[in-house]
Amino acid sequence: MKLYELSDRLCELEETIENLEGIAIPADLHLEYLKILAEADQTRDDFNNKVDSILSLIQSRKKWLEIRKAEAERLQNLVKKDEKTIEWLQEYLKQHLEKIGVNKLRTNKFNLSIRKASTAPLKLLVEDAKTYPEQYQRVTVEVDKKALKEAVKNGDTEALKYAKFGEKSTYLMIK
Repeated sequence: MKLYELSDRLCELEETIENLEGIAIPADLHLEYLKILAEADQTRDDFNNKVDSILSLIQSRKKWLEIRKAEAERLQNLVKKDEKTIEWLQEYLKQHLEKIGVNKLRTNKFNLSIRKASTAPLKLLVEDAKTYPEQYQRVTVEVDKKALKEAVKNGDTEALKYAKFGEKSTYLMIK
């Protein structure tokens, strides 16, 4: 049975048991009442086993997630290393071609040439972006959610125009 089927059945059985509590059960129906109690116990056990299985799956997925994140980070580091190696090799080759005065070269596999860029790279004379005139600045505006949350928490009427607390959600805590 699936978890939702078990939880539905368990609710039905518990409701039936609750409705029968405090009622004098005739002797001929007492055996049926005991069967309902036994089925409720078995369903509860099945439910708990299903929950254990799901929790095991969650823990397994968490481990795989950690492994995959580590692998993604490792691959990203390799990409950066490859980019730096390519950049270094190109500069190394260019320097030595320029050293011997070669601007064009044809090999068995490749044709290469050293060319001047169409525009020179921009070099900033001042590093502090705040000192530049507005037309040369890019401004990004973001909501400071942490400050807004604290203001709403403290009952700030101005903050309450822009935000409010929603309903608290529930979450699983797995130990």
